[in-house]
Order: sequence, then C-alpha cells, then structure tokens
Amino acid sequence: MRNLGCIYFTFLLLVFPFSGNFAQCSSVSGDGIHVVQKGETLYVISRKYDCSVNDICDWNGITKNSIIRICQELKVKEYSAASRLDQLTPKSASFESRMPRRNTPSAGQKQLGLKHTVRAGETVAALANMYGYTEERFREFNGLASDEDIFVGQRLTNTECECALSRGNNNEVTNDRPSNAEIEAPNPSSDSNNSGSGNDDSKTSSKAASAYPFMVQTEMDMVNEINLVRSNPAAYVKYIEGYIAELRKRERYGTAVQSANELIRELKDTPRLSNLEPVECLYEAAKNHGQDRLRAGSSNHKGTDGSWPWDRVKRSCLQMSDGNENLVGGPQDVREAVILLLVDDGISSRGHRRTLLDPKWQHVACYKVGQIGRMPNNWVQKFGY
Repeated sequence: MRNLGCIYFTFLLLVFPFSGNFAQCSSVSGDGIHVVQKGETLYVISRKYDCSVNDICDWNGITKNSIIRICQELKVKEYSAASRLDQLTPKSASFESRMPRRNTPSAGQKQLGLKHTVRAGETVAALANMYGYTEERFREFNGLASDEDIFVGQRLTNTECECALSRGNNNEVTNDRPSNAEIEAPNPSSDSNNSGSGNDDSKTSSKAASAYPFMVQTEMDMVNEINLVRSNPAAYVKYIEGYIAELRKRERYGTAVQSANELIRELKDTPRLSNLEPVECLYEAAKNHGQDRLRAGSSNHKGTDGSWPWDRVKRSCLQMSDGNENLVGGPQDVREAVILLLVDDGISSRGHRRTLLDPKWQHVACYKVGQIGRMPNNWVQKFGY
C-alpha cells in the first residue's frame, strides 16, 4: 500500500554512556528537573513531560544534536518563581490544553484526537486493535521497533491519515506543536486574494468557473491558486515569506518557520511546471469522497468503502493511469489553504507538498466540502494523469 504520509519522525539524539561512579545516579526527578537515565534521549524525555524537544533545548541552552549524559540534570518545565509548576503550560502547549477540560480517558478507551496518550496497562497490540490496525502497521506509522515497549504518558499517533487537517477526525487529539490548522494560516500578503491571480511573475492566468460549469467559482479559485504555484514556483516565494513574517509575530509557531524556510529553498530550485486542466470526472471523484467523509464525520484519505485516492481516480476517470489527493481544512482563503499544504509542517514526508508539485499531473479538480466536525472550510483536491 502506498505511503500516505503521517509518519511522525523523531530526532535520534545520542546519549553518551558513562560508566563507573556515574552508573548509579539518582532516578528521582522533580521541581522541574529531570535526571537523565541510561538509554534516554531528548525525545523520550520530552514525551514524559508533555513538552517538545525544542522546549527542552531552549530551557537548557542546548541544541538537538547536543550529547546528553547519564545523571545530567535537565530542566523540563519553564519555571518562574511567580508560577507553580503544576500550572505551567510549555510554549508548545497543544490545542487540547486550551480547550475546555475533559474527563481523562481510562485505559483501553479511545481518546479524542489524532494521538493517544498511553495509560497504565495498555499495550501496542491492544491500541492497534482498538484503532483498527494490525500491530505491525501501528508500530510502523508510530516509528516503533518490533520489540520496542511503550510507556505511560507516551503519545502515539492513532491514524495513518496524511491530512493537513489536524483535527478533522472525531478520534483526534493533540500534537506537541501548533498544528497547521491551529496556526490558522495567517494572510501572508496584503495583496492576497482568493484566486491569487495578481501575481505578475507568473505565466498563468486565472480561469473562470464558467469555462468549467461543474465547479463553482470558489472551487475554480483553488484550481487557479494551484496553477499559480506550479507555473512559477520561485515567484510564489514572496507569499511564503509573508507567511513567515506573520508567524514570527506570534508567540507559538513550533517548527512551522523552519518548514517554511525549507519550502522556500525548494521552490527556488523547482522549475516551472505545467498548468493543470480541470476535468469533470476528477471533480466527481473529489465530490464523492468529500460527501463520503462528510457523512462519516471525519476527514481521512481512506473512504468508507475502503478505497484510496488512486483507486477513486482510476474508478471515476477510466482514461487515467494514476492519481492522488490532498485534504485540507481551516482557512477560508484558498491561498492560505494552499500554503498550509506546501509548508506541510509536521508531515515528515512532505506528502502534500510533493503532490502539489508533482510534474506528472495533467489534470486537477477541487471540491469544497464545508465543515466537518469542528473544522470549517474542508477541501478535497484531486490530481491525475
């Protein structure tokens, strides 16, 4: 089965093993301090204290590549004398931490969100079964080795969905950083509009929905924005720079700036790509999947009939050899939605970005689903050749 993204990578940071007198250091941690134990990495420690690797690096004046040593003391909370530790929320506090408090789920119970916090007594096999996966597949998209144990408080991804929608699933939870949709994709440019047709650096021209009566104008605006990126990727950099400028005004943006800077480098190196022609059969595939997910109440690449994006493209467009899709939700403005997909923060494979910039596509269609669950402005983008 093709890889749809949602592979959550970890930073594998080496722990320098000490021996002798340091082998028996205290394992007692408290007052916002953690004593490093044998085999622990910054990632493992961050999971224990519900913060991010970046947080620990900031609080301790180290980098992700710094060597941490057994018995080393690390700050694991942002502490100040004016605040109690149990009231502190790290800078990377998740969306759920700012939502009304819910009852804590017990072991063996599904949790709201895209992630599951491990409770006492839970096993990988039991969690995989609860969320509808084999243990092998569940371990795969969580980056767990076949013999790796899980620990209480660890957060595991409970779906392999690659959606840019961070909270489109009714069984969803929180990420350790602000999700793409949570950032709400600030308007990156004062001259931004729904169609993005004002980019003079581009050789594309906006098309009206009247030429493609199966789509409404808002859907055609999304197609125009996709073609705007593809027709001159380097010229689109100015919109990403505007996005970064807006993010920097905010206190919390996680790794989004880093991901956006990476995107800028890629866009500058990407040649002009072909404009994509809308076709009705792709639109029908997009619409059918959008309506399917609307009825299901969640956003997912897997249809309720078990189909995947390429299945639906080839089923609807018999003349096509292959296809794929992007799902996105949150922003009302189509440019903001496209920028979320291009930045693809939190998706290590950059699957949405790769789909938008894939040179093999010849055709496109976009369907606006509307609100699914708590997420407004959901879209299905379909691509094929």
